[in-house]
Order: sequence, then structure tokens, then C-alpha cells
Amino acid sequence: MDWLEKLKLIAAHYEGNENGLSAPEPAFLFEVQRPKATPWPETVPRTAELGSYFNVFGGGVLGGQIVLHSLEQIPKETDRWFRLLQEDEEFWRKVDERNCVVIANDPDGAPWVYNAQTGKTISYWWKECTWEDPQCNSLAEFVEFVFGPHEGEDGWETVKRQAGVSA
Repeated sequence: MDWLEKLKLIAAHYEGNENGLSAPEPAFLFEVQRPKATPWPETVPRTAELGSYFNVFGGGVLGGQIVLHSLEQIPKETDRWFRLLQEDEEFWRKVDERNCVVIANDPDGAPWVYNAQTGKTISYWWKECTWEDPQCNSLAEFVEFVFGPHEGEDGWETVKRQAGVSA
């Protein structure tokens, strides 16, 4: 099952719920919002991968509490981080304002930056001015990473098992 199918399965837990924010177990590990019919923000680069992602996912919290921003939130989050890190030379070594956007934050608040030109999605730990591992080579690889499992966390396979879903 690929990353888009996983997102669709999680989103299916939320179908029929007015606010799209609660679901029966085991989806408690994942909080999903459906995409909204909204124009594509001018400051967010268009790629096929981002288009597919936002076609099925409108933001939420997945796996180890990684907050994935909605298409509408990305310009604000990107601007906030770019302003905050404007003097940080290490950050700007890998970030190009025209092609990069902040698509998520990890549990400690570190931004995950997606580069539309290279497809890479990487996390920056601003407190130590370092790029963190994993450095994902695509948005798909990043979403698969989010589904885990990671040490001490329930991952996608656990969720499927609890839900009685086979894939």
C-alpha cells in the first residue's frame, strides 16, 4: 500500500464526521482534516507530488505527533520560519525561497522543508543549526517515514493490525 492509499484509508475514518477531527480507534494515532476547495497559494510551488498529496489530505497530525500543515497554512508557516531563520547561514545553504516551503513540524517544533525543485523533504533543528536525519528524497519518502514505526511509538503496521486491516 503506497502513501496515498494510507492517507486515503485514514481519511476514510473521518468521513461522515462533521468536523473531521475525531475517529474511532485505532485512528486516534492520526488526526486528519479533509482538503478544502481552495485556490492554490501563489507562494507554494506546484508539483505533481504536492498536488496528489493535497488532493487527499487537508492537514493534521500523523504518527509521532508530526503536524502536517494544510495547503492554506503553508504560506504562513513558511513565512514564519523564513523570517525566524533569516540570519541562519546553515539553513539557507539548503533552502531556496522560490522552491522551498515548510510542510510540517516535528513534535519539538522543528520545521520540515519540502524543496519543489529536488523533491527532498528535510527537517531543520534550529536550536543547534543542523539538518536532521532522515533526509527524505521525496515527499512520498517523508510520508512513509511519518507512518513509522519509530522507536517507542506505534506505527502504521500497528494501526492496521488494531483495525483489522490487511494490505
